[in-house]
Amino acid sequence: MDTTSGLASTLLPLLGLFVLVVIGWFAVVRVRRWMRDASEDAAAFTLEDLRRLRREGKITEDEFNRAREAMIGSIRSKASGGGNPGDSPEEPSEGE
Repeated sequence: MDTTSGLASTLLPLLGLFVLVVIGWFAVVRVRRWMRDASEDAAAFTLEDLRRLRREGKITEDEFNRAREAMIGSIRSKASGGGNPGDSPEEPSEGE
């Protein structure tokens, strides 16, 4: 009988720890999904939105051009695999 109570006193905390880990895992998954959804909503700003703001007079032609160039640079940067817009790939030196 002493063995059964010893086993129960060991397994009960382990079971509680397992439950906490599973709950933590679900919480992390939910937060990551929430963060991804929030970033997708922010990325929904399009060139057409900029054009509309310019037509409505909410931004100037200069602001439109700067925002458009920044947006295009960002898209190019993502398409080329990262880096900053305007960065050119390094050319190998003669020894390589």
